[in-house]
Amino acid sequence: MILFETKVKFWQMWKKYVLNAFKSEREEYHIGYVRLNPDETDLSWTPTEENIEKVETALLGIDYQPNYFSFADKGQVTSMRQMYVDTDGYWRQIHIRVHEDGEIRGHDELSYEDSAIDHVKGVGAQEIYDSAKTNVLAILRNL
Repeated sequence: MILFETKVKFWQMWKKYVLNAFKSEREEYHIGYVRLNPDETDLSWTPTEENIEKVETALLGIDYQPNYFSFADKGQVTSMRQMYVDTDGYWRQIHIRVHEDGEIRGHDELSYEDSAIDHVKGVGAQEIYDSAKTNVLAILRNL
C-alpha cells in the first residue's frame, strides 16, 4: 500500500509542477457545464475543493480515473479519463476536463500507454461519442 500511495503522490506532483507549466487554451470539444442541481439556468458552480472533489468522485463512479499525465488547459481544475479498447485493439481514453467556470470539455484519443508519441501528436483524437457525453452530463449536471 505504501508503494501505491508513493506512486500516486509522485504523479500528483508531476502534474502539478511539470505538466501544468505548459498550459494551453481550452480544447475545441465543448460538452456542457457542471451543475449543482438540475436547473439548467443555475451557473452557481464554483471551483472549491469540495466541488472539485464532488466532480472527481462522480466520475470515479462511472469508471473514470485521474489523468496524471496530461497537459492542462487554462482554467482547468481537474482532468479525468476513462480507458477502453477499440475494435482494432488499441487502448483509447475518453479525456474529460472541467474548468473553473464549470465548463466541461473533452475528447476521445489514443492512450499514452498504447502509443505515447501518437498520443502527444494527437493522432486519432476526436470528439467524444454521444453516449459518453450523455453519461458525463447526466452525472455532472446534478451534483
